[in-house]
Amino acid sequence: MTERKSYLGTDSARRKGFPMCRGLLDYFPDALAAVAEHSRKGNDKHNPGEELHHARGKSMDHADCIMRHLANRGGMDGDSRESVALAWRALALLQEELEQAYDLPLPRGARDVGHGVKGGEGVIGTPRHDLTKQVATLGADSLLPPARPIKMLHAKRCFSKAR
Repeated sequence: MTERKSYLGTDSARRKGFPMCRGLLDYFPDALAAVAEHSRKGNDKHNPGEELHHARGKSMDHADCIMRHLANRGGMDGDSRESVALAWRALALLQEELEQAYDLPLPRGARDVGHGVKGGEGVIGTPRHDLTKQVATLGADSLLPPARPIKMLHAKRCFSKAR
């Protein structure tokens, strides 16, 4: 089985610079557990009966949703904290930016189900090529290519239920 190309790379010395347990899990154990629970709840809602996965393309308006969840921070979005939904959206946005910038494949937990947001009349949303930003390169020791500009996606806005 071929190893998946990733942001971490394959060089063991480089990988030691990413303390994922001591610098992430050990810092934020409860927050990460809440985000994982949010992933499961979202999968149960949007992909009932299917194995846990991030169905890419069902909702691509991460930046707008991040702002909505940030504006409502401290409150609840259904049965989840707004800040949990914000963290999930921020991780989704960052993951997609890194994939695009470094030409990374989909992670094993993601499935490409098309682009855009499902709306009343079908799938809408098209890539916007006019909004780009440059992501910094990983450095000379990286096995990954230099970052490419990121193509931001334009999609239907994310609306919450009236409270």
